[in-house]
Amino acid sequence: MLWSVMGLATKREGAKITALEAKTNWKIEDARSDIKELQHEIEQLNLVVKSLATICQQAGVFTEAQFQDLKDFIDIQDGNLDGKAKSELQPRTCAKCNRQNQKLAKKCMWCEADL
Repeated sequence: MLWSVMGLATKREGAKITALEAKTNWKIEDARSDIKELQHEIEQLNLVVKSLATICQQAGVFTEAQFQDLKDFIDIQDGNLDGKAKSELQPRTCAKCNRQNQKLAKKCMWCEADL
């Protein structure tokens, strides 16, 4: 398209570029869909957490200050007081080939070394 207008591509090169553009557009749409799904999941988790915290506070399980203290205590366990908690199951890195594997993998899917 742009390349053809500029006279920089032959028909064959133009077809390759068009196919690449279509593939790229598909990947962008797929990424947008994934983002929307993740946003929805975050909103659902936010609702669940707020509901549980409200129920516990109303039942006298803890005060808001105690909840904040516990949240900070859990947050700092990964070494950073940043409002986030690391997943307990992180991807595993192979010592032999230095590639990442699934969290529960026992053997490297790349080189088959024991993890």
